[in-house]
Amino acid sequence: TEWKTTELYMEALPSGCSVELHYKMDHASSWTQAFVADGSTSYSSASGKKAVFRIGATGDVYEEMIVLNPSGNNSPVILRSRTSFN
Repeated sequence: TEWKTTELYMEALPSGCSVELHYKMDHASSWTQAFVADGSTSYSSASGKKAVFRIGATGDVYEEMIVLNPSGNNSPVILRSRTSFN
């Protein structure tokens, strides 16, 4: 299976906050960090509601870890995650 992208849908991202996505293929021992389209390792667009991370890896088992980076008393709120594959 070729894992293409993971889309994170969230409430409007508070200013100063960001989200990251890490994944493992086939129970690997370490996490791999996914990138957004512009090559950044995190999504930090204030008021953004959808982050698309590129995976582009092949394997039978896909595990994901979503990292929320807060700012002050504000934190990202993830509503759902959707991963596309072939």
